[in-house]
Amino acid sequence: MKLVWIEFRDAATFGMWKDIDDARSSEPRPCQCTGFLVFKDDSKTIVSLLSDMEETAVSDWITIPTENIVRIKYLTEGAGNGGGV
Repeated sequence: MKLVWIEFRDAATFGMWKDIDDARSSEPRPCQCTGFLVFKDDSKTIVSLLSDMEETAVSDWITIPTENIVRIKYLTEGAGNGGGV
């Protein structure tokens, strides 16, 4: 699997009473993550924090709508033994 850095836009939330004008001025949050690229197509991109060396199991992943991705930077061509994405 390739090691990647991804910049994406995510939902912004606020969990307490505020003036409605504050809500109207809210914008999606710019976010970033780094990890192993598990899967990517036109619908979703999955990045995992952890992978076993054979690349047959992953842990702690995030599924990002691909349309929310601003940019991807590939940090490596591949890591472990599995080949993967």
